[in-house]
Amino acid sequence: MPLELRTVTHRYGPGSPPVLRGLSFVFPEDCSLAVVGPSGSGKTTLLAIAGLLLAPSEGEVRIDGKEVSRGQAGELRTRLFGWVFQTVNVLSGRSVEDNAMLSLLARGTREEDARAAAQGALATVGLGEFGERRANSLSGGELQRLCIARAVAAKPRFLLADEPTGQLDGATTERVTRALIEGRPKGTTLLMVTHDPLVAAQCDLTLALQDGQLSIGGMA
Repeated sequence: MPLELRTVTHRYGPGSPPVLRGLSFVFPEDCSLAVVGPSGSGKTTLLAIAGLLLAPSEGEVRIDGKEVSRGQAGELRTRLFGWVFQTVNVLSGRSVEDNAMLSLLARGTREEDARAAAQGALATVGLGEFGERRANSLSGGELQRLCIARAVAAKPRFLLADEPTGQLDGATTERVTRALIEGRPKGTTLLMVTHDPLVAAQCDLTLALQDGQLSIGGMA
């Protein structure tokens, strides 16, 4: 059984209108999914709830048919999820390879194994020759590909990306999108929020979020 949201409603304060309204959706496994919708429609909120960063006001998140409790969320988030954000967050004074190892070390992977996996992930996103360079020497697009390598190195079951190309130019957007879609490990589900129809078109499926509900197909 895949990742599932069941009757999820979310508000950002007592009496405030819900951003998500009784939303139920089962995310298909082992594919790339683009989430689109108007600004303020709740795309980032949806991603945060699906990725166990935020508990919904009402409803359930389920993995493999079992409800995820608040007590389980942290452990499952570390073990099953990888994240790529619009804003790059790296240890600028450390090497590219050291940065790519971080998700593995957080899971308790031995350093030797983490380094080997990081090297493989860097090669997958086109940074195989950059391992010894300092992160602060990379361009914006290279930094975002480093973040993708860090996320996929641990072979997460779910890879979540929030506007990963939002601050990049056209050519760099294409490289980063390709790194995300083609670089995800076999069996990994990619769930990506984007405003860019060209990025969404490269995913297997587009999900439109509007009026607190999620539907298949189309750019909102």
